[in-house]
Amino acid sequence: MYFIIKNVVSIMEWITLLSLPVILLGYFYRKYIKRIILIALIMSLFAVVIRYTPLPIAVIIALQILLLMVLVKQFFRVNYLEMFVITGIGYGFYIFIQLLIAEMMMSLSNFSYFDIIFSNLSLPVILQILTIIITVSLCYLLSKYTYYLDELRVHLREPNLTKRLRNIIITLSVLTYVFICLAAFVLVEGELVIRDTLVLLCIIVIFIIMSGYHILYTQFQTKRLMEAKKIFLDQDQQASTIIEKLVREKEVRNNAILKLTEKDNSIQSIKAFIEKEQNFTASPAWTTKNDLRKGLEGLDELLYALLINKRRLARLFGIIIFVSANIESDNSRITLRQIKYLNIIMDELLFVLYQTPSSIDKKIEFHISIREQEMEFLITCDVDAQTSSNLKIIDAITLFKQDNAKIDYELNPVKLTIICSFV
Repeated sequence: MYFIIKNVVSIMEWITLLSLPVILLGYFYRKYIKRIILIALIMSLFAVVIRYTPLPIAVIIALQILLLMVLVKQFFRVNYLEMFVITGIGYGFYIFIQLLIAEMMMSLSNFSYFDIIFSNLSLPVILQILTIIITVSLCYLLSKYTYYLDELRVHLREPNLTKRLRNIIITLSVLTYVFICLAAFVLVEGELVIRDTLVLLCIIVIFIIMSGYHILYTQFQTKRLMEAKKIFLDQDQQASTIIEKLVREKEVRNNAILKLTEKDNSIQSIKAFIEKEQNFTASPAWTTKNDLRKGLEGLDELLYALLINKRRLARLFGIIIFVSANIESDNSRITLRQIKYLNIIMDELLFVLYQTPSSIDKKIEFHISIREQEMEFLITCDVDAQTSSNLKIIDAITLFKQDNAKIDYELNPVKLTIICSFV
């Protein structure tokens, strides 16, 4: 019975150990829960097998870490940086919590380290259960208050990550494994004279690691904010350029009308000219009454700002953007890259629509569906986007595909479906 309980607790340990970094880094937990359970079963079975070998404890821990890395890499389908960070944070923080609980149990009782860690009594299981409870509580608090290092996760997957940032992340990962070795040594050799010094050294190392990850996260947030500001400043600059273009076109039309007044049949000529221009420049009456914020309630701040700006820009062209949303989950995490790609698509559609005659229905329908595991954009427009000389829509579609989005599209008329899964 004791053997069964110990193995069940071991499985729960590995599940908890892997759950902490997955939640902390902002991965979509439900997507990974089955993989976490499978890895936990394999790791627990490996622990049972290796327990009966004559290998030293240090070698056993090293083999466990290596196997955990391989399983995370294969089952989570992550790159090497993500693998190091996930296994390091999971194993490191779990063993740190266990070390603190072991210290507390020893200080509040007459038990030695050997009793708490290796005795045949229930003390090791109690230590494991207390560690699981505290770690699960920490995971719950992180999830409840949505404290995620999602910017760190996004940059771990960034293919063009700078060498400096890559080296910092690798250094923090190495420090994490140094801490794991120190903490494991303290737990295994708890009767050492310098035990208190080693415990203090463990705390210093884990503090440096936590500070390093927090500083990285803050830097990535600042970088994201600066890039977001640049995007919207570029949009403002674009709007100013378009306004200048419209003013110049107005001046050209006024000069043309003045020239026509010099002709003998000036009234008929002016009337024909105005009718011809209205075919391309007339603004539908309903565009001037459109509420810019209609349909944008509950959207991500960046997506909200993008659509507000595009609606303002569309008014200059006599175009309206209808937005509708079906939000089934508040788990929406749109990235800055996705905002950039949507910006390219919307700009292209606005220019194509502007160049079409007024007989074409000048509107863009933009529907957003946010579900638990994915976010879907449906963009439709009654226009042939293939008439554009740039075809930037194709560029944006390619970029979305490189970002692992599922795309289904038609260009005549435009019907574009983009499905972005949450990590």
